[in-house]
Amino acid sequence: MDRLKPLLRGAKYQLEMGGKNPVIVASDADLDLAADATIRGGLRSTGQKCTATSRGIVHRDVYEPFKSMSLQRWRSRRKKFLDRYWPK
Repeated sequence: MDRLKPLLRGAKYQLEMGGKNPVIVASDADLDLAADATIRGGLRSTGQKCTATSRGIVHRDVYEPFKSMSLQRWRSRRKKFLDRYWPK
């Protein structure tokens, strides 16, 4: 049971799952938090970490709003990146 001690005390952790690390979004998820975490998880370290988010498993009841929020956040980050490195 020693391996459960970090979980029981609320420690943050990541699992390396063979390069196909999903984010799971349940129907009662905080969609703002889920969208932010998904985008950060996929883009941080340019997605080159073995724990980078590479797919999403999203409950059908929240799929459309989650997709919309995630795309909005991705486009915003992309625009900031392009404006910074390739200004008009």
